[in-house]
Amino acid sequence: MREQLVHGSIVFPQQDRARNKVTNEIVSSGRAFTTPDADCRMRVQRILGAIVAKEKKFYLGTDTLLVQDDVANFAHLRQGGLHLKVCEAVHQGIGRQYTRIYIIYGNRLERAK
Repeated sequence: MREQLVHGSIVFPQQDRARNKVTNEIVSSGRAFTTPDADCRMRVQRILGAIVAKEKKFYLGTDTLLVQDDVANFAHLRQGGLHLKVCEAVHQGIGRQYTRIYIIYGNRLERAK
């Protein structure tokens, strides 16, 4: 973290760091502090990205898609309409090859289509 601070990078203690052996740079991964709206948008994009990725590798005869995501019991995700936004995108055409789409938030199963 000290090396990153010397170079003017923003550092968050909850992130993991590893050195890229090719470029010799330190690469941070993991979560940093974020606003509730940004967290909700990021989660929606991650879920929709997973649906699009599975659509590209669609197998004939598959009618149900399960997408696993992190727990979504936080108030800012419920109030931000995380699942509602996912459902709206699905009803606009994402995942149209599947008859049913379920999102698993931690251990809670929600139907999106």
